[in-house]
Amino acid sequence: MHADATQPAGGSDRRPRRPRLIRRRWGERLLFVYPAATMCCTFSPARLSSTLLYAGDAQWNGLYVHVLAYQNTASTSGPNAMILPIPATRIGPQNAVDTRPFRTFLEDIRQATRRPIPPSYGPPPFAAVGAARAVVFDVGSYAVVLAESPRAVLSVLGQVPEPKRPAINDRMLQAFEAYYPGWPVAVCCWNGNLQPEPLLWWYEPRYPEWLFAPALDAHDGNPPDLRATVEVDHHIAFGSALKPDGQPVRYRDEAGAHRPLLPSSVHGTELRSRMSNGDFWARRDQLGGPALRCVPGDKAGAPIALNGWEGAPPPWLPPEPMVWNWNPPPPRRVVG
Repeated sequence: MHADATQPAGGSDRRPRRPRLIRRRWGERLLFVYPAATMCCTFSPARLSSTLLYAGDAQWNGLYVHVLAYQNTASTSGPNAMILPIPATRIGPQNAVDTRPFRTFLEDIRQATRRPIPPSYGPPPFAAVGAARAVVFDVGSYAVVLAESPRAVLSVLGQVPEPKRPAINDRMLQAFEAYYPGWPVAVCCWNGNLQPEPLLWWYEPRYPEWLFAPALDAHDGNPPDLRATVEVDHHIAFGSALKPDGQPVRYRDEAGAHRPLLPSSVHGTELRSRMSNGDFWARRDQLGGPALRCVPGDKAGAPIALNGWEGAPPPWLPPEPMVWNWNPPPPRRVVG
């Protein structure tokens, strides 16, 4: 489906502007960091930041399935919705997992890919849903419209509770119909400020050899521009519950019956920069990367190294042993 390539996705010939940096102090160090950026496609303007993504595979109820997890911090004025494409052969409400009992799992996956800072020294499937081909149900804080295709969303959007019901965005739905033909979509509706709460899906994959993490950006209410250069602020991780590979994950919360969906180890990285718009793909037999950043329908992509990220450990992890980088000088030769 997607071949390995080295040229960037999107085909834009515009020169990306230099990202604006913010000065932050951490201990005695002065750091220059990117401001919070946004990712995802929303029906109306919203501020989304600190996005965490995981894509992997697993065995579930006797089926080989792919797993997709998504989380961000969201803020909007009035009802709104973000739309996520899912490359599934079929999907229904039973494929969505309520993660509130183990809501820290994506942050735990993120921490697994962290590199220590070096010291200066030392329900039924769609086949039974009926003609509407879409259903509305609640998962955590979201009211979700799960539709067989973007055009099917309109038939049930009126069933979303009014406090969370977004205004219809025909242009966004038409764009997703063109960009992801034949794919189901999840329209996740909310209102106001939403603290990080993971969305977790399992599904029978349309492309078994490729793991998919949705990342197309359009948070201003307009359809995504495939030629745009966008600011990103998110962590991506790929893994497998069947063939563990990468850095071990230490989970703080017990996932119970859903533990088989989660990986014991992952590869990933943190991205805070400007890059061409697009989604992330990784081959299931090359979890160590590179992943590819591709626009929908493009077989070429920009390679993304999954080599971790540098940062201080969070309070819940045990302290890391001190590593000394100081090399003593060679012994002096005594003459005489």
